[in-house]
Amino acid sequence: MVNQGPPNITFKERIRRARLDQDLTLRDLEKRCEEAGERIDHGTLSRYEQGLFRPKRRRRKILATALNIPFDDLDSLGENRQESP
Repeated sequence: MVNQGPPNITFKERIRRARLDQDLTLRDLEKRCEEAGERIDHGTLSRYEQGLFRPKRRRRKILATALNIPFDDLDSLGENRQESP
């Protein structure tokens, strides 16, 4: 399991940290997402990491699976960001 650190870090920081802790590129994560059930292209993943968009719950679950971390470790309930597809 990837250590996600303090609970006050943002979603964009959590996803990036989890990816980098596993030495994954955005394209690697794209492949893992597809294997987990949905293709999320590397450009979209980059926008999530930049904080430009926050994925809907369904995609956050795919990301957690692709990153091999519990959904609750990736998701942050206190964030109010515009969700994208």
